[in-house]
Amino acid sequence: MKQKYQYIKNTELDLKDKIFGINKPKNFSSNQVIQIIKKYYGLKKIGHAGTLDPLATGLLLVATNSKTKELNELILENKKYVAEIQFNYQTSTYDAEGEITNYTTRKIHEKTLKEELKFLNSTYWYQQPPVYSAVKIKGKKLYEYARANQEVSVPFKKVYINKVELISFDSISQKTFVSLDVSKGFYIRSFANDIGLRLNNYGYLLNLKRVEVGNYKLDQAYDFFDLVKQVN
Repeated sequence: MKQKYQYIKNTELDLKDKIFGINKPKNFSSNQVIQIIKKYYGLKKIGHAGTLDPLATGLLLVATNSKTKELNELILENKKYVAEIQFNYQTSTYDAEGEITNYTTRKIHEKTLKEELKFLNSTYWYQQPPVYSAVKIKGKKLYEYARANQEVSVPFKKVYINKVELISFDSISQKTFVSLDVSKGFYIRSFANDIGLRLNNYGYLLNLKRVEVGNYKLDQAYDFFDLVKQVN
């Protein structure tokens, strides 16, 4: 059973009627973060401009009170990420939370990876959301079908890759870091799975950090634990 914590807010800050970034910590859902902020800062309304999975960190763009009406526009902004991908393995969730479903000993070469990523710049990409996601099909969330072992047809979604670049690649561990600048609705987990398959291999998302949403940047964001201090 998860332990529940109490928090103490930063009394020097007023977060009413504002748009600001929060550096979301790992193992917190996006909704958990904003509900804690809402409670301890006495806010009437709060929302965010795009979900980060619990395992992901980085920029969660938040709007409060009167500024929440701007979220419909903010959610349309492009987003930038730094992703760590592990090749040779495929998982049920396309990330480190899932069970390993496939494995290969085939090695990916850095030159091949670079060429593939270069090819994907400024392209439309058709991807299926991960089966363990909150996307709704026929009124039910995909993860509800997955947990019940029920098959469902998942439609492909058209998204856009503005830019994808190789940051580093380790040929021994078969791990890579890439930066991605993508349109709204882009699933980095699906990208990790798909890029593995495109390279005649497997891949899953090890770690993810969002660094930009439109003109808002991670280095301008509040750290979550500077906004609320965790106490037992």
